[in-house]
Amino acid sequence: MEKNQSREKRRRGSSLAAAEDASPEHCPHALGNASSPSLMLTDWYQLSMLYANWRVGKHNQHAVFEGFFRKAPFQGEFAVMAGVKQVVEFISNMRFSEENVEFFRTQFPHASEEFFNYLRSVDCSDLCIHAIPEGTIVFPKVPLIRIEGPLAICQLVETPVLNILNFAILVATNAARHRLAAGWDKELLEFGARRAQGPDGALSASRYSYLGGFDGTSNTLAAYLFDIPLRGTMAHSFVTSFSSFDQLKPELVVPPAAPTDAALQPEKGVVNGPRSAPVLRGKDIIERV
Repeated sequence: MEKNQSREKRRRGSSLAAAEDASPEHCPHALGNASSPSLMLTDWYQLSMLYANWRVGKHNQHAVFEGFFRKAPFQGEFAVMAGVKQVVEFISNMRFSEENVEFFRTQFPHASEEFFNYLRSVDCSDLCIHAIPEGTIVFPKVPLIRIEGPLAICQLVETPVLNILNFAILVATNAARHRLAAGWDKELLEFGARRAQGPDGALSASRYSYLGGFDGTSNTLAAYLFDIPLRGTMAHSFVTSFSSFDQLKPELVVPPAAPTDAALQPEKGVVNGPRSAPVLRGKDIIERV
């Protein structure tokens, strides 16, 4: 297992074998963060199956789970692999907190203390992940990710892993299709935060639109977390707050460090939207088709 791959190698290289620093001491308690869900984000039947496997002594049986899709999205022929890094982050940090265990006591009132001790021990230390690198063109019925380890733990992570991958692949693929349609001489910007499926959906959409070929985002949090170029125009409310062009003095409203192609240019007035973003990841993706 290669445990010290750089971020760039993870994007371009061969299959991912395991999370960095995936030993138990590097798997802290986590209830999720801006880029990784909580282990509690799972279907209840995953936990009831875990309990059944534990009761019959099959919970540590070695298992291999594979993830694939049967049809490409948007009636297309391909998809773009995405979400691998987020899956690794999630699995590296997955633990049940003491508060989680106390909640499970209310759901498993007849379970023994040994079962709750087992839940406290759940972590990533016995899991091994193999995955196609992010940004790779992938096709139906081909395994995209393989998770090996104890049966109960592999089953437990199924829901959050699919939750991460399904949306990430969908957004990255849609972005790549837009890039193919627009060509490389056009700048594609993602302004979808206000209509996204909640805060987490907005963050993921910005992250994977950029991976799929878009040039920037209006989502400030996504730019901060994932180093995506920030872009934007202006709101209708801003325009209507001025009653005449005489009130609009670009040298006062444009930040001193604004890009030269900002929407308000001191030397040109209200003219252009941003045009300066470089073509980044998406081109490398599409050229592999």
